[in-house]
Amino acid sequence: ITFPVVMLVSCVGTIFGAGANANMAAELGKGNRERAKAFSAFSVYTAAAVVIVLSFILLAAKRPILYAIGADESSIGFCTDYLFWVFHIGCVPQVFSQLFLAEGESKISAFGIGLAGALNVILDPIFIFPCGMGVAGAGLATCIANYVSLAFYLAMFRIRRETTVVCFHPRYFRVRDKICIGVLSVG
Repeated sequence: ITFPVVMLVSCVGTIFGAGANANMAAELGKGNRERAKAFSAFSVYTAAAVVIVLSFILLAAKRPILYAIGADESSIGFCTDYLFWVFHIGCVPQVFSQLFLAEGESKISAFGIGLAGALNVILDPIFIFPCGMGVAGAGLATCIANYVSLAFYLAMFRIRRETTVVCFHPRYFRVRDKICIGVLSVG
């Protein structure tokens, strides 16, 4: 039942991640590292802002939205428990994996995604059964896995800070100069 809502966050990450990826790769091909950093910073900040706004909208209208997509009285509690962890607490967009791909760092991108998936598989049964959290435990496992993946990407950014164009420094954030249009048209 919550799949459409969770996919919404994934889609936001994909829109901004893929949009930045293509534009960053094009700018790197032209040798324009500064503009590539602008695409990266725009995507990170804008994806985060969009997901936060969506989270507040879902908080305000969670029950009507869930009923509209198929929840009923027997499932609404499970849905809200799961979405609390996955959407409200763990709404980390998957932008970073796409940004590292733009630099040709497919191993970093794949490892971060694989790390989240493997950790989720390990933590799900632990939180669901021995901890007795049920569906909320599955949501917490996903939330933790996403944050560990984010920590990995941030560590890779820190290690590679001298050579990478993956960037989220506020000075590079801009909407003008066809940054916004470039990201959204591709994404």
